[in-house]
Amino acid sequence: MRLAKRPAYTLLEVVLALLIGVMLLAALYGAVGYQLRQAQAGREMSGQTTFMRSVINRMETDIQAAVGLNDPSRFRNQSNSQGGGGATGMATAGATTPAGTTTTTTTTTTTTTTTEER
Repeated sequence: MRLAKRPAYTLLEVVLALLIGVMLLAALYGAVGYQLRQAQAGREMSGQTTFMRSVINRMETDIQAAVGLNDPSRFRNQSNSQGGGGATGMATAGATTPAGTTTTTTTTTTTTTTTEER
């Protein structure tokens, strides 16, 4: 009795196919891991950028508010009925112009006191 010859893979072919498959899966695993690390770094960078943008906007708003306080043009076109005396921390200077009208300039003084406990 003779056995019919069947086509089959040898052990060497099966081992080589498994080795190639394992190497491809390892490369894929490394590429996916790298992609995930890069995506996390991008999210962190985006969060930092958003935070810094909000800090800079806050600083810009504070600076504009402080510069606006020192703008002498904000005292122009004020009516003389504002009054000028009796307020704490306010100094008022009056001058009479040749036409007989009175110009009033008001200056506000702020004092900051710092105490240190030991």
